[in-house]
Amino acid sequence: LEDFVVGNDVDCDFQRRGTFSLAGSEVELSALDDSARRLTRLGVSVDTVDADELHHRLGAQGFFGGAYYRDDGEVDPRKLVRAIVDRSGATLLLGNEMHRFTAHGDGLCLYTSQQMIFCTAVVLATNGYSHQIHPWFADKIFPTRGQILVTEPVRPFLPAPCYANFVLDYFRQLPGGRMLIGGFRQLEEREVGTADEVNAHIQGALEAFLHRHFPDLAQARIDHRWSGTMGFSADGLPMIGSLPGQDQVYFLGGYTGHGMGWGFLAGKLVAELILQGKSPPIVSARRFF
Repeated sequence: LEDFVVGNDVDCDFQRRGTFSLAGSEVELSALDDSARRLTRLGVSVDTVDADELHHRLGAQGFFGGAYYRDDGEVDPRKLVRAIVDRSGATLLLGNEMHRFTAHGDGLCLYTSQQMIFCTAVVLATNGYSHQIHPWFADKIFPTRGQILVTEPVRPFLPAPCYANFVLDYFRQLPGGRMLIGGFRQLEEREVGTADEVNAHIQGALEAFLHRHFPDLAQARIDHRWSGTMGFSADGLPMIGSLPGQDQVYFLGGYTGHGMGWGFLAGKLVAELILQGKSPPIVSARRFF
């Protein structure tokens, strides 16, 4: 990712400021300490931090300590995706939601909301929506909703993105000063499906978290709220392959909340599968056949 951004001079707000993982309990702190030791042995640059240091560096209250991953980076995903499309040379067909496909001679016919498209092969990069295209995905990639809110711009104070509650919750300060926070899907079993619904219970929990750990934000106005659909796989790992009996239909997805990290590698792996017949290690979908 960094090679692509830096090598192509991509304007996507890329920064390498590191990230913090914050412990809300002694149990979580112990898990973070153990993880930091293991990662250090693997050559990952990670430091443990105590509660006083977190308060000093982040202005955060109510955490027991945490870990700081020095080499982590961040981007604006919308700007990044636009840059990838612009540099790919691909033709982007907006407003062409695909509903199904059928065999057509030696190739395929895709049916979208606007037209029919004939092709020799297709890659389904539909993640949480995959089950709507083909029933094979119904028990393998599950649509799971994520909730986010964004405050009005506030003074710059947060030096790096943060995770909490065993990385289920996450927040960062955007370049313009707004605070973005997402997560807390663990509070609602019904946070599944593809409907873009804003959940009042989870949104309230996001606000309460900010106010509890960053009291200065208690008066900050909430400017935006939204939800989005992710794809969670049956075993937590992404899946890459082709549909059983349909070798022309390739797919990748099931990132389980880690699409920014897995996306570039998954694209490379599916390209190697198509062009070289090279089966991807660990994440091959053949484990479900």
